[in-house]
This record gives sequence, C-alpha cells and structure tokens, in this order.
Amino acid sequence: MPPIEPVTVLVISEQADEIKLVTLSLRGFFSNCRVEAVYSIDEALLWAPRAAWDLLLVDDHLTAQRSTPSLPELKRLAPSASLVLLTDHSDGSAALNALQAGADFLLYKKSPAFLTELVLYTKQTVDVGQ
Repeated sequence: MPPIEPVTVLVISEQADEIKLVTLSLRGFFSNCRVEAVYSIDEALLWAPRAAWDLLLVDDHLTAQRSTPSLPELKRLAPSASLVLLTDHSDGSAALNALQAGADFLLYKKSPAFLTELVLYTKQTVDVGQ
C-alpha cells in the first residue's frame, strides 16, 4: 500500500486560540497532518507558494483589513488548495460575498459544530483531491 500523503493546511489568522483549536482538531483526525500558521495576509502571500497546500483557512477579519482583494491572489499562488473563509457572520449575504470574493467554502466560527464541519470539509477536500 502506498504511503498516505500528508494533509497540508495553512491557517491564516491572528487569533492564537483559534489556530490552536483548529490545529489540534485537524491533527487529531488526520494522523499525517501538517498545519502551519501565519498571522497576516502579507505572510500568507509569502507562504502560499511554499507548499502544495490542501487547504488555506483564512480568517475574514484579515481580508477586511486590506484595501485590495487578497483571496484571488492566494488562489493564484496556491492553485491546488481549497480556500475556506472563516467568519463570524452566519447570514446568506456573507456566504455569497465570500464566494464572489474567491472562497471555495465558508465556515461560521461561532457555530457549535465549527470544528466538526471543518474536519468533514477537510476530509471531503482531501478525498476529492486523491
């Protein structure tokens, strides 16, 4: 049996507690998981081309701070990655705006099932990519 490729995730957030929860959840579910974290969009733009990321998790607070759109640039730099926007907004317009901005998926961070949804979406993304 060939070795299982590692799941590679770049977390782009300035919230250390959220980064820790996401990292522990992903590593707890995927035995071969590499999670890296950066704390700004500028750092993310430097890190995006450094690996074949499966997932880019982007805190929407960071994208709102920029005057130029960053999601299309992240997609260009990491074309094989699924781009997930993590948000505090649960309304339909937030989802529509995220998709129009270039996100592949939107997760509501305050949902009681946030970490479960993240793991399930990650698994689906990895399974489709293999």
